[in-house]
Amino acid sequence: MVAAEMGIQCPAGDEKVEPAEAFIDKKAFDPSDPVGYLNSFEIRANAPTRFFIS
Repeated sequence: MVAAEMGIQCPAGDEKVEPAEAFIDKKAFDPSDPVGYLNSFEIRANAPTRFFIS
């Protein structure tokens, strides 16, 4: 890494877990589990749009 050669300290990991306070929806984001983050929302693209009562 060029930054390391220049004496600039770099983070040890490539991914950063963002706290819930960082987002408007107040949900934490873990880059190792993006699907879990998306599934934490009540509204999803694969949710049923019609309900039939028989």
